[in-house]
Amino acid sequence: MSVPSQDGLLVALAGAATGIVALAVVRFLCMPSLPAVSNSLSLPPVGPSYLRAIWALLTKPRTLPGEAQHLPDLQANVHGPVSIQLDHLERYRKICRSLSGQPGNILSDGNILRGMQGDTLPPAYLNAVTFRLQLYLMTHPRFPLSPIGAVHARNQIHQIRPLKSTEVFSFEATLLPTLTKSEKGTNEFDIVVEAFSSEKEMVWRNVATFALPKTRSSSKSKPISGAKGANIWPTEGPKKPKEAPKVPKEGQILNETAFGTSDPRAYSALNGDINPIHMHPLSARLFGYRSVLCHGMHAAAWATDNILRQMNTTSVQPIDLTVEVRFLRPMVLPAQIRCCQLAGDTWQPAGAIDGRSRAGFQVSDVKGD
Repeated sequence: MSVPSQDGLLVALAGAATGIVALAVVRFLCMPSLPAVSNSLSLPPVGPSYLRAIWALLTKPRTLPGEAQHLPDLQANVHGPVSIQLDHLERYRKICRSLSGQPGNILSDGNILRGMQGDTLPPAYLNAVTFRLQLYLMTHPRFPLSPIGAVHARNQIHQIRPLKSTEVFSFEATLLPTLTKSEKGTNEFDIVVEAFSSEKEMVWRNVATFALPKTRSSSKSKPISGAKGANIWPTEGPKKPKEAPKVPKEGQILNETAFGTSDPRAYSALNGDINPIHMHPLSARLFGYRSVLCHGMHAAAWATDNILRQMNTTSVQPIDLTVEVRFLRPMVLPAQIRCCQLAGDTWQPAGAIDGRSRAGFQVSDVKGD
């Protein structure tokens, strides 16, 4: 048996020391001394959150034991003021194929043609800005579960009034402590992010609903059938469900566009979501997908802009706007993406139901995948 050379020993010692330092850094970033309610002047960096996610994968379960129904009260406040970076906004508009920011009209009754008005922010833009707050709460040391495997199942955006790129904001993100049961029997939890103007007026609210694995198993966990991708890393690719999720029948086609394999990386650069299933076809295959997946909120942002264009030709968009999204299945790229009004669902002008305008729309791969 040969004796290791002095250089070899030095390399081994340096490698061991590096590993010990890296583990100490991760452990420090994951210390439970992080307050349950954090207050800062700026949005948190994503790097420490991803280190905590990796640590949680090694130290936390993926499901709550027994019949536990509650999560800890966690909150992250960003007092700001946070201003909109115009170069970031322009990249978002380009990536999401948004027409927001083009000249539009304001009508005498106070309504606007949403998405076509001057420097108006796209309704889903602040979701990309504040994703890191959601990540911060799900990787908090007091969050009892590993967030890896949680699936983004639904999202609701409520915009109280038009938001301008020249405004400054503060944010409050809250993990709602109550777990709810979905129709499929999975546990779901909500993270609420609210944006406030410089006058402390709430102007925008986002509710992201995440689904957790239903039961703990010694085998690899299965992704939740019928969900479209995840903002948090999955541990296994999708398997064909026994019964395909019900997808509404398409009606009028509003628009089509091509989403390529580089689009998710571009969107990740905007919101900080470096999930491997979005980064490259090769990394996506490691998790069982045949290619890279589209971000659910990327497709939702593009669809919202198409809906607003539909409003521009048929009716007037009220200032108060709510966008509700359900993610039904993964969208594998590259693909030709289509936005359709649901069959049999016609545009209902303001006042038709509860004083609000509404219509149903769907985004899907042209091939039906």
